[in-house]
Amino acid sequence: MSAIPPLLPDRPTPLTQAMYSDIYGGSLLCGIFTVLLYGVSLLQTYMYFLRYQQDHIAMKSLVFGVWTVATLHTALVCHTMYHYLILCYIDPLALINGVWSIYTSVAVGIVICFIVQSFFAKMLWHLTNGWLKIMLALTYAILIVGQLVFGLLFVIKAIELWQLTKLSVLVDWTLAPMCILRVVSDTLTAVTLSYVLYDSRSGAKQTMKLIKALVIYAMERFILTTLVVISQTTVLYAKPQSIWALVIEEVTVHLYINSFLATLNARNHLRKIAHGEVTYTVSMPSFARNTAQSKSGPTTDTELEVSVISPSTGRTAESHSTPDNLTHELGDSQYQFGGVKVVKTMSNSSFNTEI
Repeated sequence: MSAIPPLLPDRPTPLTQAMYSDIYGGSLLCGIFTVLLYGVSLLQTYMYFLRYQQDHIAMKSLVFGVWTVATLHTALVCHTMYHYLILCYIDPLALINGVWSIYTSVAVGIVICFIVQSFFAKMLWHLTNGWLKIMLALTYAILIVGQLVFGLLFVIKAIELWQLTKLSVLVDWTLAPMCILRVVSDTLTAVTLSYVLYDSRSGAKQTMKLIKALVIYAMERFILTTLVVISQTTVLYAKPQSIWALVIEEVTVHLYINSFLATLNARNHLRKIAHGEVTYTVSMPSFARNTAQSKSGPTTDTELEVSVISPSTGRTAESHSTPDNLTHELGDSQYQFGGVKVVKTMSNSSFNTEI
């Protein structure tokens, strides 16, 4: 029987075992969650291109671009994990130094968050009117651009310092302001979207049901990202010497990506909510029939009169007006927030909403 080889002493490292576990244990956990969330976003991207082939080319390009950058971000995260957990095993002194992939992944993630938040800001721009639209535009411009500036400033300064143990000096004036602005932006988006949708309510029972579903979706999408960012901000102030807040950023980025894709993919589900109970018929003024009138074109009112038809009896149940601020633009087609599209029928004087 062969003798048991003697136990080898621990390798000399510039970090204690507790510090190593605190720093790189968090990197491993967040890296695993990042890959899992990327898998979800990959599935959502596939579902989007499968179900929404009628969307404008600009929207398809945006989705493809976000997925491409998300793939790059995930690859950078995997390289970072491989570098510190595998390569540094034979070079323990490299543990305290940064690596190009970790700082590049942070920069890519900041750009992704900027794109996704700009999308939601544009959505709210189409959902609001008057002074609220102007105030929101200015507020979002400050919040979103501020996050981008503070985030990229952190990346630049982190590359200059390079060592991970020195990054704590950047927390108070780069990462912390970025996270605070992100919390404010997400909270404002959820509250504003809920207010606008609730303010667009009407007397129709099915419309109220649809609006309530939209409000719930809006809160669910933003509450998770907001809680994660709040946790990230708390860790920044509680343990500024740790890189936990930096690796939590990896998860936050993919939560934003999935929130963006879920918003687009939820449109068919929202159609099903309304389709099973009512059919909307939108009455429009008749088009001119003679030559003199046709030159001037049709005239329309500012509101659309909607008749709710009972599917069981075929009779008109009630009528109400569709508020303009319940409509926003995705691509070149006009949709309600849930993706309800107004399409022309065979008659020149009537339109049907396609739920």
